[in-house]
Amino acid sequence: MNTLFNLLNEQLQYPVQPTDNKDAYEIELSFAGFSKSQIKISATDNLLTVEAKNKKDSKKRIVRLANQVAIDHIVAEYTHGLLKLTLPKKGVNEGKEIKIT
Repeated sequence: MNTLFNLLNEQLQYPVQPTDNKDAYEIELSFAGFSKSQIKISATDNLLTVEAKNKKDSKKRIVRLANQVAIDHIVAEYTHGLLKLTLPKKGVNEGKEIKIT
């Protein structure tokens, strides 16, 4: 699993332990002390960035995403200081037999 997601943090103080479910990966990150409006989440082709800033503190986490994550369908929930991200997997092509005509 660690080859799919890597936390890009200078000191690697905040490990990410994604859960691999059948249809999605789930990541939980602690952002205690921040309100939902103080947290910004963005995703590019292979990076997920979560930044939070208030008057006293700032926090940033960058997670390298697996190629099979459908970034257009990422869902975030924030409850009691815990940010839960659901990263749906792209459809996997299981292949098919090709007949010669």
